[in-house]
Formats: sequence, structure tokens, C-alpha cells
Amino acid sequence: MAKQEFKPVFINNVVTPGGRLSFPHLAKPDSVGKYPDGKFKGTFLFPMKDGQFPGLKKADMSRLKKAVLDCISESWPGQQLGINDLAHNPFRKGDDKPELVGYEGTILITAKTKNRPQCVYRDKATIDVEDVSSELYGGVNCRAVLTVMSYEMSNKPGITFLLETVQKLSDSERFGASGNGAAALDALDDDDEDLLGGGDDEDLLGGGDEDGMGGLLD
Repeated sequence: MAKQEFKPVFINNVVTPGGRLSFPHLAKPDSVGKYPDGKFKGTFLFPMKDGQFPGLKKADMSRLKKAVLDCISESWPGQQLGINDLAHNPFRKGDDKPELVGYEGTILITAKTKNRPQCVYRDKATIDVEDVSSELYGGVNCRAVLTVMSYEMSNKPGITFLLETVQKLSDSERFGASGNGAAALDALDDDDEDLLGGGDDEDLLGGGDEDGMGGLLD
């Protein structure tokens, strides 16, 4: 029997936990620098312990992890693949980038899109395009809505994240700036504990269970 032609699977509206934004290209696509790709994108750093970033609790990665595992199982049914069987693990260790301040002890992902992503404030009001760069800067506390997409590269399975929406949660110390980021604490309230904390996710970088829930910004 001929091998069935691969078709990518898309799992939409997957909400990340709270994290910090790094290397944002949200107002304009990345078109300059050493490795431009012409896409809107951002890297999201998720704390692996409480108190690591001012205003953010330890990230619960179960929802995002479940979406990745579901995408894998739907794309390659019957092959019993896990995250570590992918061509590239979409969850990376911040410790592998010791030259970058703020990356230590984090889990990080990068998400991209060809079209300008939706950018909103904490109350879901739209951030004007001319304000995106000043509001969603490197270091800001935020979360994102992603689409998880499968692909094959040289017949090897892969998963990537497509960026849909970025939501600013609170201000924090800019990467490369001085200060203690105390303003981020004032912007938080008890209603955000479910989206800004909880979970044990070291297994994201080396196998583990498949629990978690999906959902939209609410």
C-alpha cells in the first residue's frame, strides 16, 4: 500500500500561559537584521518557578502541551510519536541561550505569522498599530493565542506555532533596561491566578504525561 500523502493538521485558539515577550516583530514583519524572514513573530518565555519574573507565577504548560500532542496524534495516527520524536522540539530551554538576559530557567517558544497578529490590552481592547511597538516591547508580560500546526521536513514530523493574538497583561522591566519591574505587580489581581500560574513542566523538554485543556481568551 502506498504511503498516504501527509496533510497538515491545525489546532486553533490555543492560549498560552503568562510569560514575557522577547524579540517582538508585531507592528512590522522581520525584514532587517541577520536572519530576516518577512514574518510577524515573537518569542515567549515562560517561567518554570514562582518569583522568577515579577508579576508572573510558574507557567502551567499543560494546555499548550496537550494541543501539541493532539496535533501529533492526529497528524501521524498509529505511530505513537511524542514531542521528542519531532524533527525539532517546539519547546526550547532558555538555559541553552546563556548569552541572553532573562532566559535562564525558562521554557520558550517562537510563534510566527504572515499576517499582522491581533494585539490587545488586558481588557481585550485593540492596541492601535502605531502603539504596538511601545506597548508590546521586549520584556512585557503577555500571553498569546496560537494555532498549532504539523508539518513534515525530509519525511520527519514537525510542529510549529502560528501566532494569532498577543494580549498584554502588564508592564515589566524591558530587556536591556535598568529597573526592577515593580510596576508589573501593581497590574495583577486575583482573577489572573488561573492564567498566570501552576504546573510542573520539565517533562516538556524530555517526555511526560498528556494532561491539559484547550480554550480561548475569556
